[in-house]
Amino acid sequence: ERPLGGCFLMTLRLIDGLFANLSDENFDAVVANKVESWRTLKAVVDIGKLDFIVGFSTAAALAGSPGQSNYTT
Repeated sequence: ERPLGGCFLMTLRLIDGLFANLSDENFDAVVANKVESWRTLKAVVDIGKLDFIVGFSTAAALAGSPGQSNYTT
């Protein structure tokens, strides 16, 4: 009746730490969470019919944040 026009996808999993102190598991957990969110969206929505998809990362990608380096992927 009312088709979905678009989607804003903001995934969050909080595992803060300085880049030098992050383990592979800490870094991968945040990235995997984002990837799985996209996979879920793709499984339930015909992405080709959307007018837009906006994926958010973190403001650290723009301004920098010493404790959130794994969120800028």
